[in-house]
Amino acid sequence: MYSKLRDQATGFLYPLSLYSNKLEVFCLYLQYIRGPAVKKPTKAALLSGLVFPGLGHFFLKKRIAGAILFGTALTSLYFLMARSVTAALRITEQIQSGEVDLNNTTITDLIATQSSTGDGQLLEFATAVLVVSWLIGIFDSYRVGRAADD
Repeated sequence: MYSKLRDQATGFLYPLSLYSNKLEVFCLYLQYIRGPAVKKPTKAALLSGLVFPGLGHFFLKKRIAGAILFGTALTSLYFLMARSVTAALRITEQIQSGEVDLNNTTITDLIATQSSTGDGQLLEFATAVLVVSWLIGIFDSYRVGRAADD
């Protein structure tokens, strides 16, 4: 019964008089409202792209690849956040001690000099690692999901 309704829900709705009971009509209506189901490769790619890298692999039960991507992205994100918070605290201390005036242009210049120090290359590298791991997570989870569907 459900396979007949599913086949019909993907096409045109047939006249309701063809169905013998209200349950069939209700099931057909639900299938029509929900639309086509999201397939596994698409769901895995969305999890990796919109939530966090590696989650699509966990969804596809590829735990080692998921853990590698998740760990890489989490480590680079932690490094970026730690450096940003450290720089913000350093600037805040300079403002509170009176070394720096509370002025937008002065604070902007201070932020620019903080990021142009020796940490600049490390921050760029960590950003690149985060972006690359995110992209690999999206494309690889889609690829693995398609291979599993075939």
